[in-house]
Amino acid sequence: MRIAIIGGGAAGVTCAGFLRRPDLWQALQSDKAQVSDIVESSVPEVFLFEKGESLLRKVRATGNGRCNFTNSHVSPAHYTGQSGRQSAHVLEIFPFAAALRLFGLLGMPAVTFESGMTYPATLRAETVVNRLSAWLTDAGVHTVCSCGVQAIHKEGDRFVLRFENGKEQSFDRVVIATGGSYGIGKKEWSNGYSLAKALGHHLTSLHAGMVPLEVEEKARTSALAGIKMTAALSAQGQQVTDDLLFTEYGLSGIGILRLSNRILDAVVTGVLNTSSEQLPTVCVNLLPQHSVKEWISNAWQLHARFPSWRVADVLSGMLPEAVVRQLAKECEVDADEAPDKENLERILTRACAWHFIVRGVHKKDHGHVTCGGVSTDEIDMRSLQSLTCPGLYLIGEVIDIVGECGGYNLHWAWASAYAAAGALLAE
Repeated sequence: MRIAIIGGGAAGVTCAGFLRRPDLWQALQSDKAQVSDIVESSVPEVFLFEKGESLLRKVRATGNGRCNFTNSHVSPAHYTGQSGRQSAHVLEIFPFAAALRLFGLLGMPAVTFESGMTYPATLRAETVVNRLSAWLTDAGVHTVCSCGVQAIHKEGDRFVLRFENGKEQSFDRVVIATGGSYGIGKKEWSNGYSLAKALGHHLTSLHAGMVPLEVEEKARTSALAGIKMTAALSAQGQQVTDDLLFTEYGLSGIGILRLSNRILDAVVTGVLNTSSEQLPTVCVNLLPQHSVKEWISNAWQLHARFPSWRVADVLSGMLPEAVVRQLAKECEVDADEAPDKENLERILTRACAWHFIVRGVHKKDHGHVTCGGVSTDEIDMRSLQSLTCPGLYLIGEVIDIVGECGGYNLHWAWASAYAAAGALLAE
């Protein structure tokens, strides 16, 4: 069997490795007794085509160059898109432990932080790239870079790939693993979408994900630009507690990246031209450690202890002074006046529920991932094989499944590659 994998990112490389080393695929099975004996079967010939000059380009930049390659909290709850819930089977057969086991077999220990984010022990993305590249070399995968696939068509049961240089080759099976159209500074359209559409598939709405947000209250955030805090953020029924960064255009930080995917669909599907009341809102709690009542009580006790302190003096131990002054201004309180309980209550109440109206994304080509993709209604989500074009498999970010910030998207790359490789090896 000749298999073509289009795309040399995390999903494509991993799928190629499993196909050529089925013993590693089998080593990750949780129930060995139910595994068919594929190790003794013939190993397929695998060709990996990458239109860029090198493999794993996006992996090198992941996690600010440290590569959080999975997360101990992996579950369908951390995947969005119109079909995020359909990730369940794949994540069940390739859980967090499987990701650790895989890279352990490749000679890479890992470290997991309290957040669940998991990195190579070296804290270097290059370590992940090195391990995967060494796996491919050992496995004997035919890797061809600077080789874009222009078109695919079927002749009987075989697939004919036409390359950008005009040449053609035929294969028994094809795996599309081209990733999405957005990444840090990424400007090219993912041709996997075009290839899938030509073979009968449909796309859901595409837009950048895991991206900073522009808000209507730019005057507020601009005045606080550069201030970074830990905050509880909530929107669209989701709440996270993580870093928040105020910027000249709006809100950024890990917390916003984690939250952004769940509110961007509403922003990009036509509500931008409507009134502000219909736009998504992010509620920011700058003081998540205690309740509002407790903060008010603490502030009033502090005032009693230091009666000469002004409003800014009392509150600047709880919040950065610039934030205190901005909150006081919005509450029509003079930060340099003597406090009373009502003024402190107004400021602290707002600090625990500060609302920002989201206007859109900041620099759409700077999203970390692509929301949307090939509809999962047209894919067997157990094998990742196309329901409209037998013999075609789709894995990774090209599918309409996207994880939040924190290693979930790379985990989906390994997991979907694992599921598709298992189905192909069974064939």
